[in-house]
Amino acid sequence: MEKKAVLFDFDGTIADSIPWIFKEINKHASEYGFQPISPERFKALRSSTLPELVKLCNISLFKLPFFIATMRREVKKDIDKMGLCNGMRELLLALKSKGYRMGIVSSSPKENIESFLNKFDLNIFEFIHSELNIFGKSAAIEGVMREHNMKKEETIYVGDEIRDIEACKAIKLDIISVTWGFNNEEGLRKHGATHIVDSPDAILKLLG
Repeated sequence: MEKKAVLFDFDGTIADSIPWIFKEINKHASEYGFQPISPERFKALRSSTLPELVKLCNISLFKLPFFIATMRREVKKDIDKMGLCNGMRELLLALKSKGYRMGIVSSSPKENIESFLNKFDLNIFEFIHSELNIFGKSAAIEGVMREHNMKKEETIYVGDEIRDIEACKAIKLDIISVTWGFNNEEGLRKHGATHIVDSPDAILKLLG
């Protein structure tokens, strides 16, 4: 696979934030009018798209923006408590040493991502783009690639969600889907993932 640039999602791909997100969802469930999610149900929901998840959890579309804003405030306070996904530091440093261009395109606030990377001494990305519209990822990815002169045939995205697959499909960009984040292999494969990996080391092997 001849690639020169790798774009990364942040939550669930680089940062091991999914356990925190699960905890916060339950913490604020009653406040926003939906039922807490048991660990067993959470496993079942990991094959769902974001709109399906909102519907299955009976989250009001009116309240959803307020819930997301609350989650972003909370993560700002807890970002220092989050760890790296296993093997991710080694992958990122290896890609950097091999000369890959690297960037982050995420719906997480930029200041949170920067704080996290500072903690792990991983200020090795060419850019960090925060797209606060959780449904606007395809335009965000295409926009940063244009801004930074990245060719589609030379670039690949790495993400953990079905919506990452959908965003990349919309702009005809190659994607590597990881199984250690929010969506499981079943959901990723069902929605057309072309490359699925179970470890950061497998990304390095796939890129060659």
